[in-house]
Amino acid sequence: MQRIAIAIALSAAAAVPAWAGPPHITIETHPAGGAFLIAYTFHHGTAIAIPLVGTAEGLVGGRRTRMALRFEQVPDTNAYAVSNTWGSAGVWVLNIGMQGDYHGGAGAVVGIDRRGEPAFVQYPRAATGITRMATRGEVDAMLRALDEGRQPPVLSSFGFNPFLARGLAAIAALVLIAYGAVRLLVSGVRRLRAPVVQKA
Repeated sequence: MQRIAIAIALSAAAAVPAWAGPPHITIETHPAGGAFLIAYTFHHGTAIAIPLVGTAEGLVGGRRTRMALRFEQVPDTNAYAVSNTWGSAGVWVLNIGMQGDYHGGAGAVVGIDRRGEPAFVQYPRAATGITRMATRGEVDAMLRALDEGRQPPVLSSFGFNPFLARGLAAIAALVLIAYGAVRLLVSGVRRLRAPVVQKA
């Protein structure tokens, strides 16, 4: 029973980092210095450098195109500069997120109109409330809206999120461990209560 209690405690401790608080990204458009935008990364509200990844998704002359974004970190800061590598034609959506699976990740989306200007910044959210990268379907819908000069759709709170998945996995593990502990306890009680048969 002591070993089971230790296992439960360790499982609970392992689940804590997954729920300790989400990171997030903020976007600055028209920054000084020549970059198209600057993305800032935070965790628990504290400025912390977290590597970013992302793509520039475009609709140029009716054709869909896609390229990786380049993030240049401002030394000794949590700021990452993004320069225009996608050109001036068409409309674009920059889909930005944190590299890997840093505490569930975070995301931001920047729309670019036909003038090459930032048209909007959105922070799509998962069911847990933390920000995430946009899905392909969401990017397509935003590109169509930009191409037709319409207001872009507001991104809803849904989609798979590893932050939530880790939490659910931890809960499931705790339930299984508790179930096993109860089974062992019941089995031990039954053995204690069983009548002792003495051999003649």
